[in-house]
Amino acid sequence: MKKALGAYIVFILLMSAVPILGEATNYDKMDKAVRAKVESGLSNIDLIIEFYELDDSSRALIPKEKIINEFIELNSIHAILNANEIKNISSSEYVKNIWGNVGGLTLFDTITFSSEDQIVINGFMGADTIKASPLYNIGYKGNGVTVAVLDTGILETHVEFPEGKILYQYDFVNKDVVADDLDGHGTFVSGIISGQAYTTADWAGYYNFVNTTPTNTMGVSPGSKLVILKIIENNQGKLSDYFEACNWLISNKNIYNIRVVNMSAGWDVDSMILSGWPLDGTDPASMAANSVVDKGIVWVNAAGNGGPSLDTIGAPARAKNVITVANAIDRTVVLDTPIAITRAPISIANDSSRGGGYSGLKPDISAPGTQILSSFIGNDYDYGLASGTSFASPFVAGSVAILIQRHPNWTPYQVKIALMRTATPISGASAYEQGAGIVNLNGAFSYRQDFERTSVIGKVMEILKKNKENN
Repeated sequence: MKKALGAYIVFILLMSAVPILGEATNYDKMDKAVRAKVESGLSNIDLIIEFYELDDSSRALIPKEKIINEFIELNSIHAILNANEIKNISSSEYVKNIWGNVGGLTLFDTITFSSEDQIVINGFMGADTIKASPLYNIGYKGNGVTVAVLDTGILETHVEFPEGKILYQYDFVNKDVVADDLDGHGTFVSGIISGQAYTTADWAGYYNFVNTTPTNTMGVSPGSKLVILKIIENNQGKLSDYFEACNWLISNKNIYNIRVVNMSAGWDVDSMILSGWPLDGTDPASMAANSVVDKGIVWVNAAGNGGPSLDTIGAPARAKNVITVANAIDRTVVLDTPIAITRAPISIANDSSRGGGYSGLKPDISAPGTQILSSFIGNDYDYGLASGTSFASPFVAGSVAILIQRHPNWTPYQVKIALMRTATPISGASAYEQGAGIVNLNGAFSYRQDFERTSVIGKVMEILKKNKENN
């Protein structure tokens, strides 16, 4: 009897060491596209498997030869499995979600390259519009802060990016240590964030432009540094490359002092539906962005160009913790002879994506994004004009760099609160169009958080008490 009992106990212990699998396939853990492939019995299904915790027990569920990559910081594995293997792991208590490794990651922009005789110096207006210019004269230009740009790469030799500007670059699409920009989008976005070659005054006398602060640079935060992570090429990107970049960000944020991420791209609503993703901000792209924010990095994302319809915010812009940016028009440009540029009453661009519905109360804030001038590919002195939420987002990312230089201990939540509570409402636009309004960086710079107010009140009361005792 004792021998039988001992054997039974050994059996129980052995079974407890085996990955826990249920009896029935759990289709609820799969996105709709994966479920359809599993039900069809397909082989070689490309997946991202998200676990509650990526440990030895969860790893044991996936045959080693089927694993392509591990995203440790996101508790996820990239693997290619057949339908039966997916059915088996779906019943495990270790598995949280099973997502298809979809494409569909696209840019939120419209770039029009301008020849030299068409260039107008209206990109520099944005710093005045968002009230960043007053901060430059007192030494706040994003110094010491690094912004990571998840985009199409960069033309690193462009004059706007002097030596030492780019701290690191990597091409996740082609697995290359050089992130060459074949599209021009990443170079353009990076110029708006951190370009520092020329000021408005340097262009004076060469082209017509509206009067603006002479010391304004192309980059909102010309003192910031850049980390370039290429995840898109030929206007296409995949979920696995995006996950790999997010995982890298979390692992390396302290090495490069990465405090801000700008992503002027995403999955639009049609792509999300096609992939079978939920539309309530719990899709894999949005949840990965939230994970990055949880580690102390401010994530700024373009809203998308799906307006004027409601509920057209893309992913990961739907993520609760990211700062989602709408495209505001702050200028009128007429490419005629001579070129006419005037300041326009601020409004929201018609195609800027709107919130509402599953998107919720998004976007969060607005910034200039129409007829913006920035660095472009071609040669090292090329520039272009472009419009879209893609180019509103970097205005906010640059603003965040300046805020963090001023308040290095602020959390991403506190940065977001400061920007939204000090934004200037845009007349005639709803909250689903503009968020809290257009960025007022000067106001956010001076904003006191609730905990800071409490601290000040305590100190004042202490002083009053001492004065009363002394008297």
